[in-house]
Amino acid sequence: MDEPTGGEVLVQGRLPRQLDETERARLRNERLGFVFQFDSLLHEFTVLENVTLPARIGLGRLNGQLAEIETRARRSLDRLGLGGLAHRFPQQLSGGERQRAAIARALINSPAAVLADEPTGNLDRSNGELVFSALREQAESLHVAVLLVTHNEEASRFASRTIRLLDGRVTETGGHP
Repeated sequence: MDEPTGGEVLVQGRLPRQLDETERARLRNERLGFVFQFDSLLHEFTVLENVTLPARIGLGRLNGQLAEIETRARRSLDRLGLGGLAHRFPQQLSGGERQRAAIARALINSPAAVLADEPTGNLDRSNGELVFSALREQAESLHVAVLLVTHNEEASRFASRTIRLLDGRVTETGGHP
């Protein structure tokens, strides 16, 4: 996590800058999920293996419960319409399917928040809407906050609150029905 240029950033009541690198890595793994513009799935692993990866990294804290991790991952993939694709490799999926797999991966550790950076930047409109809809639905059902950064004005339809920036300054804030 980068240092803020001003103010303080708290994650679950903790200041990341006061933690050592191991503690920051643990905080990222346990409390934050990430969805990027490019899905960042590892092509040598199946979709299921990619989704379980963050939980496998924290396996020591999960008492070696690999079967439970895979069950959670399969449930998440089913909810995102990807259950039948769990054993495929990322290059065998469409862009929208890969982004939905990235959402499942971001949610595997039941984070407090998901940070999404242009998650639909490489998708056509219909796949972009599927990804926004899936992200919102999963976040609401799992009670996870989502901080989404995008240039896509259509994304605001899926947001409960928007903050617009222009040249690094807040120009407008508001809620949505």
